[in-house]
Amino acid sequence: MSSSITATDLTDIVAAVGPTIFSYLPVGSLLNGLSSPLLVNKIFRGAILEYLQEAACLSFSQCPHLRKINDDQLICLVQRMLGDSNCLKTKQLDLSKCRNLKGEGVMFCLRSMPNIERLSLSSATRFHITANNFNDPSVMAAMKHLKHVDVSGCSKLNTPEICLLASNLSGSNIRVLDFSGCSTLIGDDAAVSVAEHCHNLESINVSGSERWCGLAVAPPLLGGV
Repeated sequence: MSSSITATDLTDIVAAVGPTIFSYLPVGSLLNGLSSPLLVNKIFRGAILEYLQEAACLSFSQCPHLRKINDDQLICLVQRMLGDSNCLKTKQLDLSKCRNLKGEGVMFCLRSMPNIERLSLSSATRFHITANNFNDPSVMAAMKHLKHVDVSGCSKLNTPEICLLASNLSGSNIRVLDFSGCSTLIGDDAAVSVAEHCHNLESINVSGSERWCGLAVAPPLLGGV
């Protein structure tokens, strides 16, 4: 392989093929190449990492291998992508169907992606939220930029966890929340918390919840009517 491959070359390729090109690359080999140098060309691996550092959209959901990632592996991967940089330029992060993630890796991503606007954890069935998740100022700063959060199918999320998430989205630009397919026991306490803290909300999906009346959310969604 030519030694002249650069991140610019990859940008041109991605522009032509689309970001799902990474679903067809040996991403695991690329990222593990530092410990297994025979698996992939070093120049190409370096160019991939450089591109990922600058990429606005990172998707794990298209690749069956990446969907198996756990928190420790995700943290390690993001650290490798960061290199000597303090942060990534990611604005959209898709961790849908990553069913081994519990939360720590997601919070590390938020710390490393201060300009993130869209976070998808759809069907990440082991993901849950604790108060400790929000002790880091870097996480809180990143959450202020979020506009779209999709935790549909995250069956471990309950009313207290959604209240915690909503309270920590206070003052953010959040426009869309998707709680569909979460616990059927999510109730109106969650609705009240969302209404109190997510003042810019335009859309909310709570399909599957048996206890969510949702009247508390109606005024913000109707412009205060």
